Amino acid sequence: MNASGNATGSSSKYRNAPVRNGGLAALLAISLGAPSLIAMPAMAAETLRFFPPDGFTGVHVSESDTVRLSEYVRDGEALDGWTHAITVAELRGTGWTASEYVSQLQADLAASCSQAFEMSPDTFEAGGRTSTISIHACPNMDISGRPEIDLVRVIEGADDKLFVIQRSWVISPPNEELLEWSDWIRALQVCDDDGCA
Repeated sequence: MNASGNATGSSSKYRNAPVRNGGLAALLAISLGAPSLIAMPAMAAETLRFFPPDGFTGVHVSESDTVRLSEYVRDGEALDGWTHAITVAELRGTGWTASEYVSQLQADLAASCSQAFEMSPDTFEAGGRTSTISIHACPNMDISGRPEIDLVRVIEGADDKLFVIQRSWVISPPNEELLEWSDWIRALQVCDDDGCA
């Protein structure tokens, strides 16, 4: 990653999205590259069924030809000083599978954090869609100077689309909390004209 926050080696069409000052959200943005917009465009035929959990407030939305990005932080927190955050992205045209996206995310994290840690992704089928769930962590992110722990789910959609949901903490959550959020993130569904699965 260079000083301006751009990942070296990432595709240029997925760079420079404005996001919260956090590790994987910033790395996600580097992979995405979305200019800010005020409102979300009309819903596509395939969409992630996502409602912000109680206690979280939307603080950022951006859209480009290749990504739709929404960010949420815990009530009372701000984008530049969060301790609990959720990032939701719809990526279009990456050419990646869910597993390939996780591999790229980990490579970008390792490039910006010498002590990066990951747990190998759990790959599974949900509603006929391939998904991954993985955990990534860094004790001191180069981009923010803070620790970050991330629970990431990637869902493969139709037409070269990926849905990425990231739950982030600055302090490692207790195991019980991590398990609750793992259940929450695993239960998210993608909906299309045939229903939700």
